[in-house]
Amino acid sequence: MRKYISKAITRRSATIQTALEKYNRLAPLQDPPRPVLDYSKIVRYASLGEFSVLKHSCHDILTKPWAVSVNHKMAAKYFKLVRLHEEIVWLNVKIKHLQSWVEHEDRTMLEAIDSLLADDPDSSLIAELKTLYAKRHRINNNHHK
Repeated sequence: MRKYISKAITRRSATIQTALEKYNRLAPLQDPPRPVLDYSKIVRYASLGEFSVLKHSCHDILTKPWAVSVNHKMAAKYFKLVRLHEEIVWLNVKIKHLQSWVEHEDRTMLEAIDSLLADDPDSSLIAELKTLYAKRHRINNNHHK
């Protein structure tokens, strides 16, 4: 909430000043009288609890559920949890992609080795491909696990 108040104050400083002037004109007329505020203090306020305009509003904003610190923390945890569930769904898709890629790579390497064996069984390239295939296959088996 502090972040939003700060951004709103900097983006709409002219509007805030106008509203503050109206507030300061009406504050002494209230029953009980409300304190007169100055713009530099409002800009420096760091937390919702110190924000006197909200403290003294007729809507009791500080009693609203979204103004309670514990509720802020719980909402943040809730949205992190929701995001984690989305992440799990995304990771399940990525796991399928990885499995398909691993199977395709294994199949492609074996086909290349078989093709070379049919053309030139004495080629030194076959031994190199078999070594590369064995290494990749061990790594891919770890990914399968």
